[in-house]
Amino acid sequence: MRRYLPLHFLTALLIAASASGASSSLDDRSMAELETELSELDAELDQLARHSLRSGSGSIGFRSQWYHAAEQSEWVRIEFEKEYPIDQIALVPALWRDYERGFQADGFPEAYRITIGSSDNPDGTLLGEFNSPRDSIGIAPVVLSGKGISGSWILLETSRLSPRAFDNRFVLQLSEIFVFSGDENIALQNRVTVSSVHPGVQTPWHPQYLVDGHTPFIMNSARGNRTLAYLLGRSRNPSITFDLGEAYPLSGIHLHEAERSNTVPETDNVRFGMPDNLRILGANQMDFSDAFPLTEIRRISPTERGPIIMKKFPARSCRYVRITAPSIEPDFKLAFAEIELLAEGVNVAGGTPVQTIPNRTTATRSAESMVDGYNLYGQILPIRQWINELARRHELQTLRPLIVSELANRYHHQKAALNKMKWTAALLAFAAILIVLITQLVRQKQVSRLKERLAADLHDELGANLHTISLVSDLAKESIDNPEKLSRLLDRSRFFAERSAAAARSCINTLEAKGICDDLIDEMQRSSDRILADLEHDFSYSGEAWINDLKARRRIDLFLFFKECLTNIIRHAKASHVSIALDASKKWLHLKVTDNGSGKFDAVPPSLKRRAHLLGAKITMEHPSEGGTSIALKLKQRNPILLFR
Repeated sequence: MRRYLPLHFLTALLIAASASGASSSLDDRSMAELETELSELDAELDQLARHSLRSGSGSIGFRSQWYHAAEQSEWVRIEFEKEYPIDQIALVPALWRDYERGFQADGFPEAYRITIGSSDNPDGTLLGEFNSPRDSIGIAPVVLSGKGISGSWILLETSRLSPRAFDNRFVLQLSEIFVFSGDENIALQNRVTVSSVHPGVQTPWHPQYLVDGHTPFIMNSARGNRTLAYLLGRSRNPSITFDLGEAYPLSGIHLHEAERSNTVPETDNVRFGMPDNLRILGANQMDFSDAFPLTEIRRISPTERGPIIMKKFPARSCRYVRITAPSIEPDFKLAFAEIELLAEGVNVAGGTPVQTIPNRTTATRSAESMVDGYNLYGQILPIRQWINELARRHELQTLRPLIVSELANRYHHQKAALNKMKWTAALLAFAAILIVLITQLVRQKQVSRLKERLAADLHDELGANLHTISLVSDLAKESIDNPEKLSRLLDRSRFFAERSAAAARSCINTLEAKGICDDLIDEMQRSSDRILADLEHDFSYSGEAWINDLKARRRIDLFLFFKECLTNIIRHAKASHVSIALDASKKWLHLKVTDNGSGKFDAVPPSLKRRAHLLGAKITMEHPSEGGTSIALKLKQRNPILLFR
C-alpha cells in the first residue's frame, strides 16, 4: 500500500508557499521529521505517473476570445446524458513552451467558480470558488472534489483571467475537462457550450476538444513492465477479436496508439498504427452470427489524433468483441499498444484471449501485449487514477523544494553551531590545559613556600629556642650555688628543649601540628615572659575575637614573626625595656614591638621580611627620637593572596 504524506500538512505548506514562499508549518517540525517527510515524499514520487508530454499533431483544447484586462467573465458548460453523482472534476491546462522556464500552463483562469446543476435544479449548486495564481499551476491537472453532488451539467465561470504567453492578452484556455462519476469520465464526447470563441482559424482549438479525451500527456506510469505495441501484418481485412469469457455491458473503448519512434525528432510513420476508420462489433456467439455494432471511430482531421482514443457508446451486453478496419490501405499495418474495453468505467479486456488476422507474432511483439496492461512506458492506469497521480506529483514537486530549502537552512545552522561547538571545545581544552599548568605552577609555588616556611620555622623557632636554652644554661652555671634558682633554670631549659622538639615535629608535619598557638594571645604573653625574662616589658592587646578568628596557619606565622622580633632584641638591641602592642579589627591586624636599645639596623632584618612575606603582610621599621627601634606589622584579615598558598 502506498503511503501518502498527511493531507493537512501538504495543504498548509502549499497555502503558505503560494502566499509567501515560506511555511511556518516547517518551522514546527524537527529535522528528523523533515528528513522522514522528504524520504517518504521521494519514495511516493517514484511511484507516481510522470508528466511526459506527447508530440506530433492533435487537438490543443479550447480558447476564448482575448481581452486587454484580467477581470473578465467567461464560461464553459458541459451537459451529460443524465444525472450523475459527481466525485471529481479535473481541469487540464493548455501548455506553452517557455524557452527559459520550460513548459508552463497558459491561459489558465486565476479566479473561477464551478456550479453543478440538473433539470430539477436549474440554478445549480455552487461547488466552490477557486483561486489559482499563475505561478502555482505548473503543467499538471487541477483536481477538485465534486463532493458527490448530483447533476446533469457543470458550469465553469471565470472572474479573472491570466495572460497567454505569446502576446500577454487575457484569455481562457483549457486542454481538457474530466468529470468523474466513479471511474467513468462522464464528460467524454458530451455537449459543450461556451460564452465566446477565439476569432480566426480554429483548427486545433474548439469547445468540443475540451471533452475529446486528449491531453498534452502520454500515459507514463514509470512502473511495472514495458512492452512494445503489437503490429498486425499487411491485409485488406485485418481484425482483432476478444473473448471476454462472459457477457459485460460494454459502454466504452480506449485505444492506446502504438509508439511512432524513439528517435529525436520523432518519425511520423503514417503507414502503421491506427487507421482513419475502425468498426467495433459485439456478439454473444463465437462465430459472430449475432453480431451487432457497438461503435465506429472515424478520424476526419489530424486534430482528432492522440495517444489514447477514447470512445463511449450506449451500453450493450456482449462476450465477444471484434475490431475491423473496413477501408484500410493494402500496405497499412494495424498496430496498438493496448486496447481497453470498458464496462461501467472498468477495463474488462485485461488478460483475455486475443486473435488477430493476420497473426504476426515475433520475439518482441505478440497479440497478448494489447491486453497485458502495459505500454512502452509501463503500467496502464485507469484514467481517473492517472489524472490524480499527475496532480499529486505536482503537489509533491511544489512541496519538495520547500522541505529541501528548510533542511538546507537547518543543516547550515547546524554546521555553524557545530563549528561554534568545535571552537568552544577547543577553548575549553585550552582552558583545561591552562588550568592544569596554573595548578602545577601553584603547587610548585606552594612547595617553594613550604620549603621557605620550613626553613624560616627551623631558623626562627628552633634558633630562638636554642638561643634561650644557651642563655638559661649560662645563668644555670652562675647559679650553681643557689639550688632553688638552679632548679628553676633547669626546668626552663627543659621546657624550651621540649618546645624545640614540638617545633621540629610541627615542621615535619607541615606546620600543622595541633596544640601550637591555639590561644595566640596567651602564647605570645608566655613567650615574651620567657624570652624577655630579664628585661622590663609590657604587653597590651585589643580585638581578641578578631585575633582568635585567624586561621591556624596565620596564627603560627604571626607567632613566629613575634618570636623572631623578640629574639632579635635579645641578640642585638641591648635594651632594658620592650613594649608590645597587638590590635585587631574586622579588616586589619597591627603588631608593634618597640625597644629602647642601642641596636641600629639600616633595613628590616631578612628573617622578619621573610616572615612578613609568608603572612602577606606589610612591615615597617622606625627609630624613635628617644632611641631604640620600632617594628610594625600590618596584616589584612583574609588576605586573598593566601588563597594560593
